[in-house]
Amino acid sequence: MDYLGRVGCVFGFIMVLDVCWIGFNRTWRMGIYNENHATLSMAATHQVVIASLACWLQTALFLCYEEYDTQGMAFGKGAWIGSLVYGVFNLTSFSLFEGWRKSWRTSLGDTVWGTFLFGMAALVAQSLL
Repeated sequence: MDYLGRVGCVFGFIMVLDVCWIGFNRTWRMGIYNENHATLSMAATHQVVIASLACWLQTALFLCYEEYDTQGMAFGKGAWIGSLVYGVFNLTSFSLFEGWRKSWRTSLGDTVWGTFLFGMAALVAQSLL
């Protein structure tokens, strides 16, 4: 598969799984986002969506550009990128939004999720080589 085809597949993988993660954790009674009662304006919601799409696309571009010798190397590289992207987002949100400060579990759980998600996305990128 060519580079842009792989990017599209990895981007779709990240987008679908992350949207499912967010939806599940907002509707499940024990979900990590239920403790975060901060509400965003419609304009802020649009900004978060645009920023998320940009991060997912940039990560897909990066993960598909790299070539990995092993599956462990692929997962490790993706997990490293995921921990950086989600860690920066969650620590920033924890610092700025009162609702996020009510629960450290939200920031920690979402960072762990992003680490796992991008590790798996790197495995998808490697499998499409």
